[in-house]
Amino acid sequence: MLKPEFVSLTQVQEYHVTFFNSAIQGAGTTSDIFLKLYGRDEVDREWWFNNLQRQLRVDGATIQFKLRTQKRLGDLSKIQVGLKAKGSSPDWLLDKVSVNFT
Repeated sequence: MLKPEFVSLTQVQEYHVTFFNSAIQGAGTTSDIFLKLYGRDEVDREWWFNNLQRQLRVDGATIQFKLRTQKRLGDLSKIQVGLKAKGSSPDWLLDKVSVNFT
């Protein structure tokens, strides 16, 4: 008799994300920011980064972190970056974003 084999349909997908603040004076922000990943197969939730406040304030900063999602997104088709304005410097001048599957 064969024993049933259990296969997890949800596997952790890990992405390495880098935000590059512009080097222009005043480019940093005190706002809360979010990132949302859109894949060919799935769309992930909004990831809010309230704990990056100190790093996001720095003009020209490079902020790196990893995201782990349970969804199989497939090839990324787009990303969405947004913010919830707050604090003394709510505007943000983001130079670029890098998202790589690890």
